[in-house]
Amino acid sequence: MKKITLFALTLLCTIAGWAQETVTPPESAEFVDYTLSYTDVDYQDNQTPYKENRQVAFDGNDIYFRGLGINENVWVKGTLDGTTVTIANKQFCGASSGTNYYLAGRTSQSGGLEDIVFTYVEESGVFYCEHEILAVDANDYVAGRMIDVILTPGTVSYEGLPETATVYEYTFRLTEAQSLDNLEDVQTTDYTGHVAFDGQDVYIQGLGYEETTWIKGTLDGNTVTFAARQPAGVYQSTNFFLIGYNGQETSIVFNYDATTGTLTLGDMYIVMIDSDNNAWGVTTYAVLMRSGQEQPVDDELVTPPANINPQPYIFSGSRMVYDEEGNYQGTEAATWNIKVAWNGASEVYVQGLCSAFPTAWVKGTVDDDEVTFAKNQYFGRQLYPFYLAGQYFGELSDFITIYDASTREFKANGCYMVINSSKTSLAPYGIFVNVTLTPGEVAAVPMAPQVGGFMQKDEEYFGENGSVEFIVIPVDENGYALPTDKLGYEIVKKYADGNEVVVAFDKNSYPNTGLNGATVVPYDFTDNWSILLYPLQGYNGYLVELVDVDYPTVGVRTVFSGGGEVNRSETTWLDCEGFVPPVQDPTAISQLSANNGQTTYTDLMGRSVTGNAKGIVIRTITRHDGTKQSIKVVR
Repeated sequence: MKKITLFALTLLCTIAGWAQETVTPPESAEFVDYTLSYTDVDYQDNQTPYKENRQVAFDGNDIYFRGLGINENVWVKGTLDGTTVTIANKQFCGASSGTNYYLAGRTSQSGGLEDIVFTYVEESGVFYCEHEILAVDANDYVAGRMIDVILTPGTVSYEGLPETATVYEYTFRLTEAQSLDNLEDVQTTDYTGHVAFDGQDVYIQGLGYEETTWIKGTLDGNTVTFAARQPAGVYQSTNFFLIGYNGQETSIVFNYDATTGTLTLGDMYIVMIDSDNNAWGVTTYAVLMRSGQEQPVDDELVTPPANINPQPYIFSGSRMVYDEEGNYQGTEAATWNIKVAWNGASEVYVQGLCSAFPTAWVKGTVDDDEVTFAKNQYFGRQLYPFYLAGQYFGELSDFITIYDASTREFKANGCYMVINSSKTSLAPYGIFVNVTLTPGEVAAVPMAPQVGGFMQKDEEYFGENGSVEFIVIPVDENGYALPTDKLGYEIVKKYADGNEVVVAFDKNSYPNTGLNGATVVPYDFTDNWSILLYPLQGYNGYLVELVDVDYPTVGVRTVFSGGGEVNRSETTWLDCEGFVPPVQDPTAISQLSANNGQTTYTDLMGRSVTGNAKGIVIRTITRHDGTKQSIKVVR
């Protein structure tokens, strides 16, 4: 505790002949090295964070702490009861310049002195205190005061890494959620951090709020464990800490690939909390990739010949279902639209087997009636690569089907189809059994469009009204590709009285479209005047701009008329009159919770989009103090 120096008590020493009896742990106790993290508060309420090496001794329900007070060699004793450790009020904690000092707890500056209470997280070995810890003299004069006190296993004083540590530059790819209450609205971001190795000690810099802050973990085989509640940085006098969370607080565990140096977050979230246990940020997934030659390199995608003629087919099978612990629960039916194309009599190409990459192709080779799709054909990469494989008796194999020329059907007799994340071992995103590929088309509900925003125009630009932008992606609600020749969208007007009218593109209102009063606009239609079309760079789909909108609220829904049915998505609405383009500040501070202010989403042109919009999205958080954070997200 540094506060004592601010009172000119610069000589901290042990005074011979103390009248106060000191606490000594028994020799049979288990002595463990710990890091003491705390914020020192001086008499002017200035706050300074510190990290220092200490020890904790365990002897049954007796817990001893060394160095909580004035002298780092003096022990105090606590009693463990469940998850609570209580240190009795006014235990001796050291002496300076002939004055004895004692430890006390205080829940508020107006309150009296109390016992010190720590919460003990047995799984991670962390102790943390949610009130002040004071050093007082015999007259209760406060000579030292600290808050945000946390004891973490391991001797870590991050003024610098050990000289023997080897430091690597890493790319951190994090998927972050709005909050623990909203884990569906996520974003994935990449940035540069560092990981250092020193024997079995592993250090990560930049995982928390401050990019200079390190946390320390221990390597054991192919996992690295970081004790919970290690410091994550400070913002405006608020201290942040990192914990693992899987329904309850836990250590943060990464899986470690020694060949590539890659660290992948285990089955948990990383939550950044303050000293009051408020969550300020949630990382739902993280992969840390070493820069240089070890960084994953994308495989080549299959490119079919230009002269093929894709035909509509139906994928059908059963997906194997597992619970969170990996226990098999049964199967569920899976059916979606794909495309199949032949290249002569010896090659066949299939598009749409992987929902994450609906336009990716795989290639099969034909031998009599057997069609073999070689394993490890590449679909693409998100957090991990996606590959096609087969499975026989738990082992990876080629995916093999039998082709019936009379019915034009492909059938996998006993071979499972695997959407896998590894070339060498079974690490599936999905396993499908009883797979057949059958000519035809299946009915499906299309994905709802994403409304981009309302742009106010003037008379020099397509009239005096405004334009609405929205994105149409040709996939169903599960992410599988849809035949675009059966796909379109409807525009819906909603008036102030709540009345809804589907727009008919007739000659009077839309003379250039040539749609002759149709209400469903084809997926790839443009008249280059009233309906403008912009291909999404790097994505399958279009951004559509509907010009000269004069109604207060506009809705758009996708329509798919395949498989003998007409199915519509949910309608996505935009309030044109109430739409206000957000203001961005890309230099603002980052990494703080979206729950601490207002969050808006825009595209690269500053136009508002919804929170779950696909493509390149800029997420801007405006906090209560007026500062802003802008993050570019690719979904």
